Amino acid sequence: MNDKKIKEIIKNGKEYLMHNDMKGFYNYLDTIVKKGDEISSITTWFLKHGINPLDYMNYIPHDFLALSKIEAFEIPENIEKIDAYAFAFCRNLTDINVPKNLKTVHKDAFLKCPEETQEKFKGFI
Repeated sequence: MNDKKIKEIIKNGKEYLMHNDMKGFYNYLDTIVKKGDEISSITTWFLKHGINPLDYMNYIPHDFLALSKIEAFEIPENIEKIDAYAFAFCRNLTDINVPKNLKTVHKDAFLKCPEETQEKFKGFI
């Protein structure tokens, strides 16, 4: 994928995010990021190209980084809620912060993550 195409994808993806249209955002990216790309998820691809969708939202959606191989993730301070399976099966995720505005975490948001990661969020379930 060339730089011009990546810039177009980022520009169009930001439009969906600015309107808080996560379904549109993911549907749009599904049409562009094909299985042959070297990524574990669409979200990972977007993060790799300098866009954190969470900067435009106040919650982390269902399956946000589920099944990814990430070891660390910085949750923006604007996040108030983490939906089910957002980080499920991220078996290497040990370095993650608890944002100051967090109010609610679904009980399965960190399913099968390391115990130390799950412990950080138990008070919000």
